Parts: sequence; structure tokens; C-alpha cells
Amino acid sequence: VNRAQRDGCQVLPAKSDDEGTIQDIYARTMRAKGAPVNYGIDRFRGILRDFMPQGMGKILLGYLQGVPVGIAAFVDGNESRHLLQLAVLPHAQSSRLSDLLIYQCIQDAAESGKKYFDFMASHGDDKGLMEFKEKWGSAAEKIHTLVVPGMPGLGVVLDLARSANNRWGLYRAG
Repeated sequence: VNRAQRDGCQVLPAKSDDEGTIQDIYARTMRAKGAPVNYGIDRFRGILRDFMPQGMGKILLGYLQGVPVGIAAFVDGNESRHLLQLAVLPHAQSSRLSDLLIYQCIQDAAESGKKYFDFMASHGDDKGLMEFKEKWGSAAEKIHTLVVPGMPGLGVVLDLARSANNRWGLYRAG
């Protein structure tokens, strides 16, 4: 965190008119990773326009030398904060801006009375991401899936929808 601040990084809450910048940072970061761009601007617009005014979520913009190059988006439950997206453009990653963004999310959560910080689900084979989460004191927990047997075929439909979403994201990523 200190290194990020020494390198000229700062974190400020996003405003509703920052939605294009937020989407651009997210999409460019995902494409650089070779990951699908699964979410459009509506995801971030909803947080900025619906959740933020009610104190139920926020997006933080991370700046390097005054230029926005990173985002952290989260929503809040009664006792918990849930990180939805962390993205920092490749040329700014060595500045440790991602650490400063997470630090600010956690600090703000604690000051808001939250008891839990949820980094959200990750693929267990993403060693770098798992190490990033562990350095913040997180612990991996297995996610269980509930299947409701009263709706035959629902599982197949959901699997097809997930597969189509992943393929669409990979297509959009280029």
C-alpha cells in the first residue's frame, strides 16, 4: 500500500458519469489477461445509480499519476462486503494499485461496521489470484451447488446458459 502511494496512486469513489471509464478499464484488463469480457456497462451502471445512492455498493477508481487505470466494484450485505470486480490495466500493475484498491475496500468495510469481506469465487487453479487473496488473510472455502430436483431439465438449461455466456465472453474478448 505504501509503495502504491509512493508511486503516485490514489483511490477515489467513482461518480455516475465515470461508467464509460470503468467499463473501458474492466474490458481492457480482461482482454489483456486473455479472459472473457463477461459484463457490459449495465453491471457497473447498476452499482453506480442504484446501489451507491442507497449505501449498498460502490465502485472505486484507482489513479496512477492522475489517470484512471484501475477499479474495484463491490456490493454490501448487512454484515458483509462482496467484491465483484478488481481490474488494473497491465501497465499499472507494478504500481501495486490493486493492493491499494483492496486495502481501501477493506478499510471502508470495517468503518461501515462490516464483519466479513468476500473476495468472491475463483478458479482454484489460478495460483496467482489465490496467492493475492491469501496475503490478505483470506481462507478458501468450497462452494456447494444446490440442485432442485423438482424442475427436470433446469440444470441442463443453466449449464447451457453458462456455457453460452463463457463462449460469448471469449468471443467479445477477441
